[in-house]
Amino acid sequence: IMSAPLRLAFVGCGFIAQHHYNAVLSCKRPVQITAVVDLIESKTAEYSSKTGARAFSSLKDALSWGEFDAVVIMLPHHLHEDSAVQCLEAGKHVLLEKPMAVSLAACQRILAAAKKSGKFFMVSENAQYWHEVVVAKQLIDEGAIGDVYYAKANYWENPTISSFNFSSWEYDPAQIGGGMLMAGSCHWIRPLRMWLGEVEEVIGITGNPMTHRVPADYETLAEALLRFKSGKTASFFGLITDSVLSDQPYFRILGSKGEITIGGGFKGGLTLYNDSFPRGKAVEPVHGYFASIAPTMMEFVLCALGEKTPDVSPEYAVGEPLIMWAIYRSLSSKRWETVGNVNTV
Repeated sequence: IMSAPLRLAFVGCGFIAQHHYNAVLSCKRPVQITAVVDLIESKTAEYSSKTGARAFSSLKDALSWGEFDAVVIMLPHHLHEDSAVQCLEAGKHVLLEKPMAVSLAACQRILAAAKKSGKFFMVSENAQYWHEVVVAKQLIDEGAIGDVYYAKANYWENPTISSFNFSSWEYDPAQIGGGMLMAGSCHWIRPLRMWLGEVEEVIGITGNPMTHRVPADYETLAEALLRFKSGKTASFFGLITDSVLSDQPYFRILGSKGEITIGGGFKGGLTLYNDSFPRGKAVEPVHGYFASIAPTMMEFVLCALGEKTPDVSPEYAVGEPLIMWAIYRSLSSKRWETVGNVNTV
C-alpha cells in the first residue's frame, strides 16, 4: 500500500534549495512540495512552476495556510531560531539547514520547542551521509589503517568558480553569525567527530586575505588544533579565496598502519594506503560532497513518516557550532578553550 505523500514546504529558495529539490526528486518515498516561501518573488515563482507549490512571501502566511506536514528551512543563520520555533509550534516536522543557530541559548530554545512539539526535528548536516566520509569510518572500524592517531580537515573553496557570489548573505557576519567557520566549515568538522569522537578543547587563528571581497570582520582563513576526549588530535584548515589553488585532499586520516585520503574540490573520491596497497587503492564508487544531500533528505523523510529512528540526536548537531564558538573564544584568550556541550550555561 502506497502511503500518502509527505507534504513539504521550502522556506528559503536560494542556492541550496536546488540541491534539496534534487534530493526530493530522488526520494524513495512519495514527497510533494506544496508550499514555497521567499521574499524574492522570482525565486518562489521558479519553484512553483517546477512543483505546483503555492508561493508565499512570508512564513507566517504559509503557516496560516498550513497545507504541509514538514518544512525545510534554508534561511540566513540569524533567522534559524525564529523560523524553526514557529514551525515546530505550528506542528510541523523541521529540517533546518546547519548550523542550528548563532548562539547556544538559541540552540537550547529550538531543542526545547522541538521536544515540546513532539514533531521530528533534524539539522541538515549532510556530512553525516557524505559517502566517502561514511566509507572512511567503515575502513577505520575495520582496522584498515590500524589505530588512528591524527586527522586533518582541509576545507578550501573558490566561490568565483562556483555558484556563490560575494554579495550573498553568506558573506555578511551579522547574518551568518561570524565568518567562514559558521559557513561551510561545519561540514568538515562533523567527519572528524564521526572518526575520532567528541572534541575536548581547541585553539585557533583566523585571518582575512579577502578584504577586497568581503567585510573585514568576516574570516576567510582559519586554522585550528583540536584535542579529542579519546586522546587523539586533529587539525582544521579553512580558506575561501578568489585565487588559483593546487588540488589538495579535503581529508587525511593517519593510522599506525596506513592512511586514508578524501579528494578535494567537492568531487570526492577515497584512497586507502596500507601494506596491501602501498601506492594507494581508489575505493569505488566516487560520490562527492553534493551527493550527500539526497541521503540526508531521505533520513528526514523516513523519520518524519515514523518509519525509522534518527541516526543521530538533534542535540548532536550542536557540536559543530560549539567547536566554532570555542575557536572564536581562543582568538582573544590565546589559550586552549574547552568546547563544552549542549547543556553548558
